Amino acid sequence: MPYDTKTVANSILFKAKEDGVSITPLKLQKLMYYLHGWYLAIQNKPLLNENFEVWQYGPVLPSIYHELKHLGRKSIDDYLTTLSPQDLEPVAYVVNEGDEEFYDILDAVWSNYSGYSGLQLSAMTHKDGSPWDRAKKEYEAVLKNSDIREHFTRQMNE
Repeated sequence: MPYDTKTVANSILFKAKEDGVSITPLKLQKLMYYLHGWYLAIQNKPLLNENFEVWQYGPVLPSIYHELKHLGRKSIDDYLTTLSPQDLEPVAYVVNEGDEEFYDILDAVWSNYSGYSGLQLSAMTHKDGSPWDRAKKEYEAVLKNSDIREHFTRQMNE
């Protein structure tokens, strides 16, 4: 079953805080895209319960955008919260530490992409033939998981 986008975002933010790396909303969006793409290629199932949309600066998860748009280009300092069903208090969930498949892929994505800025990661999503590029040229509003999986599977096999 796919994860809630905030839960995955918090797992990335936790990793960033551990490593002392600053994350802007744009960089978070792109790291989530790469994590989702590699997860699709490796696990053959979607990581997230939300689809990426085709926006000017690449793939975007609307819920994360709206949650963080007030920050603009500033770094994210806090985790994203959800109201706890038990007591309606704000809680910041992360992916369960026991999900080794998730954390193995997160570690690999982090290792390969965390050194790039949000703008650099965005530019990488715009390459000719990328899922974002194809969807934009076809006037699609949403990226298809099948296109994302195919793209990352091809990269994995190169």
